[in-house]
Amino acid sequence: QQAPRLKLWLISLIETITYRSARVIIHTTQQDADFVAKLYRVNTSKLHVIPNYVDTDLFKPTNVIKQLHTVCFVGRLEKQKNLSALVKAMRGVQAKLVLYGEGSQHTELESTAREHCVDVEFRGRIANEELPAALNACTVFVLPSLYEGNPKVLLEAMACGLPVVGTDVEGITSI
Repeated sequence: QQAPRLKLWLISLIETITYRSARVIIHTTQQDADFVAKLYRVNTSKLHVIPNYVDTDLFKPTNVIKQLHTVCFVGRLEKQKNLSALVKAMRGVQAKLVLYGEGSQHTELESTAREHCVDVEFRGRIANEELPAALNACTVFVLPSLYEGNPKVLLEAMACGLPVVGTDVEGITSI
C-alpha cells in the first residue's frame, strides 16, 4: 500500500516540477489547459491551445456506397474505449457493428457479441489513407469511451459528414 502511494506522490512531484519549469505548454483543448493551470498552479501565460488538425482534403464526404445500417468505431480495443458496453447496447438493434482497431479486448468483445447475439465485424487496423473511405461507407460513428483526451478520429468522422455519437466525457464533449 505504501509503495503505490509513494510512486503516485513521486509522479505528481515530477509533473509539477516539469509543468512549472516549462516555458510553453501546448494543449489541444482549453479544458486540458484549464486543468493543468488549476492542478499544477501554472501561470496561464505559458499555456497555449492548438486544436488537433484534420486534413479536410482527405477527410470529407465522398460518394462511397454506404453500407446500410452500420455503426462504426475506430480505435484501440481496450477497456478505456468501453466497447463492451457498446456491444451490449447493440443487442436487438438491426445494424452491424464494425470495429476498426486491435487490442487486448478483442477476444472478450467477440465473446460478448456472441453472448448478446450482436452482429460485429472486426476489421483490424486500417491505414490512415484508407480511413476516409471506411468512415464514409458507414452510417454512424460511435465513440463510447470512458475518458478521452482530444480524439482525432471523432474529428475525422465529423469531417466525413458522419453523424457521431459519443459518451458525455471530457475530450468528447469539448468537441
